[in-house]
Amino acid sequence: MPLGGGIWLSLYQKEAKEPVTLVGAGAGIDNPILAKIPLDSIDAAEPETAAEAEETDEADTEDEPLTIAEAKRRLALTFGVSPASIKIIVEG
Repeated sequence: MPLGGGIWLSLYQKEAKEPVTLVGAGAGIDNPILAKIPLDSIDAAEPETAAEAEETDEADTEDEPLTIAEAKRRLALTFGVSPASIKIIVEG
């Protein structure tokens, strides 16, 4: 695993030994969402409740369309890489 990379577990797929990417998965299947904590803000004072998160998600859908450049920039921040390392393919 590369340094600085994370380990992501699927919350909504059942745990399985094969493929190994699903070992430990499934924690969200039987448990309700308690809070959403933004990954881009370490100094978040309090996690938002599920109801607040849903309101925020609904507001986000009314924003302007996301550009490829902005998507690359935000993904690069999320994964700790250069935007030049992000490749996006759009099929329609």
